[in-house]
Amino acid sequence: MGRGELKRCFGRDFSTARPRINDAMIRRSITCALAVLLACCHAARGGEIGGLVDFDLLGFSGRHAARGWDVWVGAIFLDRSNPGATPLVSVDGGPELLDASALNFSTQGGWDINAIRYGKSVDLEFRYFHVNHITAEQTLLPTGDITIDLRDPLPISTSQLDVYDVTGLQSVELNLRTGKHANFALLAGFRHLTLRDTISFRGDDELALGDFNLNLSALNRLYGGQIGVDCLLSAGSFFGAGRFELKTALKAGVYGNTGSAGVSLGQMSSLDDATTVQRQSTAFVGDITISGLYYINDTWALRGGYQLLWISGVALAPDQAQHFTVTGDPQPYSADVSGNVFFNGALVSVQASW
Repeated sequence: MGRGELKRCFGRDFSTARPRINDAMIRRSITCALAVLLACCHAARGGEIGGLVDFDLLGFSGRHAARGWDVWVGAIFLDRSNPGATPLVSVDGGPELLDASALNFSTQGGWDINAIRYGKSVDLEFRYFHVNHITAEQTLLPTGDITIDLRDPLPISTSQLDVYDVTGLQSVELNLRTGKHANFALLAGFRHLTLRDTISFRGDDELALGDFNLNLSALNRLYGGQIGVDCLLSAGSFFGAGRFELKTALKAGVYGNTGSAGVSLGQMSSLDDATTVQRQSTAFVGDITISGLYYINDTWALRGGYQLLWISGVALAPDQAQHFTVTGDPQPYSADVSGNVFFNGALVSVQASW
């Protein structure tokens, strides 16, 4: 798609600076994505445009002729990439003690629910997954005074500082798929993602704060359209004739993101200061999934695979450190929505077909 087509779809010239998203642009994004699907369906049917809206869910064609539903439920196990280089803690007046890029995240699991309803010309696909509490931890044992590197550095005198970063991701999508071809399906649809990220600094300050908990938080709500392709790479007899399939799905979309960022300082379990600001941005999501299926019989199958997800143009907690303070600086706060993050991990599920 060239710049002129992008401009017609979204109403903006993407060769210049990043545009601000509004509700009208989100609607145009979804409309353009669905228009691409309709054009692909029209081409696949040799121009028989009337069949595009034929949701004859009682008749089926292609390699799914014997069934109308595929439903699989299981687990997704995701890790996330390290944050970008951002100083978080330094010796007071001295060198850096902790950079955000040193945070290593654990793998965490969550639910993964999928369904496809096969139609005569168009299939309907649904997916929901979530993974919470992807966590990174660091414990610092400073021998002198330190600073938490906010916009206005916060001086701390403590013998132990615990740093935690917790990330959560939720995704729900609904796609229309062409069902004409046996080995691939073009798709387009709507997707919503919620990305949460919070970094906490906990310690016992001997200077002024006492027992404290300083939090930098970020929340992203992404809405937009996506297009993609779902391919059957091979169908072989590794475990018996016709029992094994290898598939891949590639998706990409442009999203409107409402990013929120804030800082809070809790002392002795009470919230003394809390500030939150919002900012609109344009985000991009790319998604690659590779799955292997082993058919036990005509109804049941085991699925396993790998997913790589890239989200760009979002607010991440460590990036907010240089934009917030808790020392009464009168300058206005702003949310940093320039972050990029990768998620990747394994997929395991059981599929039923009928």
